[in-house]
Amino acid sequence: MAKAGLSVVLIERGETPGAKNLSGGMLCGAVLNQLLPAFYDDAPVERPITRHTTTFLTRDASCSLVYPCRRAGETPYNAVSILRARFDPWFAGVAEQAGAFIVPGIRVDGPRWRTAPWLASRPATRRCGPEWWWRRRRQLLPGPGSRAPSPQSPTTSPSA
Repeated sequence: MAKAGLSVVLIERGETPGAKNLSGGMLCGAVLNQLLPAFYDDAPVERPITRHTTTFLTRDASCSLVYPCRRAGETPYNAVSILRARFDPWFAGVAEQAGAFIVPGIRVDGPRWRTAPWLASRPATRRCGPEWWWRRRRQLLPGPGSRAPSPQSPTTSPSA
């Protein structure tokens, strides 16, 4: 979206992207590979996923379906394992290079679509409350044609 000229804000709860992540996961690479061809060459991925197991459980039994795939270990990878503490900073850097604005240290409690559609999240930290957003709005909003409400409007009250 940033490459297309849209204003993009990446809000991160931790002090740096990935700081709050202690685990890893499986990343399906098909879509990411379309956006960033050969992302696995630069990204800090652990290894390709070469088999998938789906297990069905009942109270008394289980049944597993194992799908091994020899080609899954070849590029382009269908899925890779990642450690989020290593992957997230890299991915945030890619977003920043594309033009996204990274805002670390903000917890978001939920969407704010009804009261301020131009601001899709409700900041929840004291040090970065509504006043901070208004001071930074020129960097966060699309530009002079924006229809953002004024700071005095009822939609921007701290209780909104």
